[in-house]
Amino acid sequence: MLPNPNDEKSNGLWRTLNWFDLIAFGVGNIVGAGIFVLTGEAARKYSGPSITLAFLLDGIACIFSALCYSEFASRVPVAGSSYTYAYVTCGELVAFLIGWAIILAYGLAIAVVGRGWSSYLVALFDTVKVKVPSWIYAIPASYQPYIDNFDPLSAVVILIITVYLLFGIKQSTWLNNVVTAISLFVVLFVIALGAFYIDPLNWIPFTPYGINGIFNGASVVFFAYIGFDCVANCSEECKNPHRDLPLGIVGSLVIVTALYCSVALVVTGMESYLEIDTGAPLAKAFDKQGLGWASIIISVGALAGLTTTILTSHVALSRIIFSIARDGLLPRLFANLHPENNTPTQATILVGILTALLAFFFDIDALAELVSAGTLVSFLFVCLAIPILRMGECLENIHFKNNSTNEKPFKLLFYSLLGAFCIACTAAGVVQVNQDRIEYGSWILLAICWDIVVPLGVMIICYFWYLNNISNVQTNWYGALQKQTRTYVIDGQAIVEELNERMPFRCPFVPLIPLLGVAVNIWMICNLSTDTFIGFSAWIFIGMLCYFLYGMSHSELRNQNRANDESHSFLTG
Repeated sequence: MLPNPNDEKSNGLWRTLNWFDLIAFGVGNIVGAGIFVLTGEAARKYSGPSITLAFLLDGIACIFSALCYSEFASRVPVAGSSYTYAYVTCGELVAFLIGWAIILAYGLAIAVVGRGWSSYLVALFDTVKVKVPSWIYAIPASYQPYIDNFDPLSAVVILIITVYLLFGIKQSTWLNNVVTAISLFVVLFVIALGAFYIDPLNWIPFTPYGINGIFNGASVVFFAYIGFDCVANCSEECKNPHRDLPLGIVGSLVIVTALYCSVALVVTGMESYLEIDTGAPLAKAFDKQGLGWASIIISVGALAGLTTTILTSHVALSRIIFSIARDGLLPRLFANLHPENNTPTQATILVGILTALLAFFFDIDALAELVSAGTLVSFLFVCLAIPILRMGECLENIHFKNNSTNEKPFKLLFYSLLGAFCIACTAAGVVQVNQDRIEYGSWILLAICWDIVVPLGVMIICYFWYLNNISNVQTNWYGALQKQTRTYVIDGQAIVEELNERMPFRCPFVPLIPLLGVAVNIWMICNLSTDTFIGFSAWIFIGMLCYFLYGMSHSELRNQNRANDESHSFLTG
């Protein structure tokens, strides 16, 4: 079911990417409209100059999920990201639903960014006094609430990128590296030039909205970090996945965090946070300093950042569909590879057509929050899966009395603690988000929730310490470079065993890091709107119908098990 990860040209995708390509993919996907738009909105409305601390807080929070992704990517370096990780830990149905959620997130992200690309290009032409005919980017329509106008330009740019991606991952990587370099140059240009126009008095007061303002701003700009997981989707095309994937995932996140914090310091230093423009904060800040020419460069950088976001999201989504189709849960047509460049051609074309149609017809702003919902759910699952996987390592090495393998009491206790931890985090998040609606005792309720969360977290950590001591798993608290010797009792066992025997990366401080990741992701999910929960639930319901009506009967795993059972019956009958 899984291709050989050690063969550069096995029946899977070809391994042509190195660590530099992966970091460029991660940075290119993350640095998009967020750095050019969200900085102004969050600084003016929520955090003031302390938006810098909000960006830093989010970067640290994302590191928790990134470390968990890194361990999984190193263990199972094949296409599919969290879909594949769910497949090897929780089985087919959970994996399909996680993959279905990611399809929603990436599909809407490409359409949203495509519309943003169209708007930025038109704005750039307006800046240089070139009039763009409205029929190119905005054909009036009146189908409320989701269709205000049709946007042919956004559909065209998505289709052009789709055609380019058909030439192969190496060519796509070259374009991504070039455009990402342009985007980074513009960001560094903003930091370097803007530093000469900083007035330190604009940073006073640094926290005008208090500590709560920092957290509120962090909630707003958190979504500017979404995208580092696209690196994991390139696992099957990485030359040295055990080393390069952790470097790509964590490295891109560290670089982007440094850029975000630097840009936030510059923008809030150039003008008062009360005067920052919420639509185009960087360009307007330079305009006010008499540097109108700089706004043109900034617009070019924004276009470059949006282009890389479309390209890398397109690559990630086509690989997810390819991986699901390879397991038979989607039509096998989308698992076909091009005979010359070994790219999933049909999956790439499908993604291009569907996302171009979405960008053309719909005003995606009303649905954009669904992007965050799908991504956060996948983040949450990956953080939960790491302690589940580690607990399995310990239990497999415990010698039970009378050679019994009754692991149920150990698993029941662990799942009970983990479930209670998630419920308590959810309760704390709901109270935090709805404090303004709770007339009495909101802070008391919040304190009670966290008084439950912290002891549960400590109990889970102690439980892990106990299991490690009664088992013979050779691991340690900080062991990011430990050699793994455990074997999996799952389908694809031989492959995963071979990976584990030379696995160079393990998430450090398990289960503390994954639990922190779980808490952060639940908190962010609680900040989503009710409409988003309804829309996401409807999408998952559609996914379940697809699985039970098609995927379950065409599953490669189920067909293989059925064939094995028939063969066994024939031999024993």
